[in-house]
Amino acid sequence: MKKQVLTYNIESEKISALRQELKGLGCAVREVSPKEYGVLLGALAGLDGYVYKKNAKPEGNVGSGFAVICGFSGVGIDAVLAAFRRSKLGGEVLKAVLTDTNARWNSVELYNEVKREHEYMTKR
Repeated sequence: MKKQVLTYNIESEKISALRQELKGLGCAVREVSPKEYGVLLGALAGLDGYVYKKNAKPEGNVGSGFAVICGFSGVGIDAVLAAFRRSKLGGEVLKAVLTDTNARWNSVELYNEVKREHEYMTKR
């Protein structure tokens, strides 16, 4: 799987800073458009076995500041998170890691799940 970060609704100047930080990790940044929110994440990430086809528009939307980290594990994920902090996006963006399970979800489904988890964890 290609090392990349799928981004949603992040300001262009912040995306530029993130791109610079991730370049050293051999990681691309792909901005996902609202027209692609119904596409399965596995297809957006270019995983084998997933075909890029636009599905019906999902119910809901992706809120501002969301990212999906693809193709990294362990220490690599830590390096990507450090890049987010250096680019001043650390606490501003909800982040998820692409897994075998959520690769079958669309962007809105994953965003909603991560948002629910974040709200639960911050209320504790």
